[in-house]
Amino acid sequence: MPFEYLIPSAIGFGFVAVAIAIVFNVHRIAMPVRLAAAGVFALIACFSVFGILATFEPLAGQIAWRIGYIATFAVAGLASLRLLTAKQSTIAE
Repeated sequence: MPFEYLIPSAIGFGFVAVAIAIVFNVHRIAMPVRLAAAGVFALIACFSVFGILATFEPLAGQIAWRIGYIATFAVAGLASLRLLTAKQSTIAE
């Protein structure tokens, strides 16, 4: 893997790890924090839609970018929906 792809890949894997951690621990997060995180994920999903549309320009090698943007849209969209629809836990830990 070329060095110029190392930092974006690390950021992408970090983003996915944070999204998965939030989705599995959503019941423990306070509502204002959940709303803020859902907003951030919604903005990332909107940026991904723009990226998907931008990859339809006639250049070579666009399929990898398209797959990346679609995966980012799916992860961000699902994390945002999960944050907005989860019930607050009533169990005191």
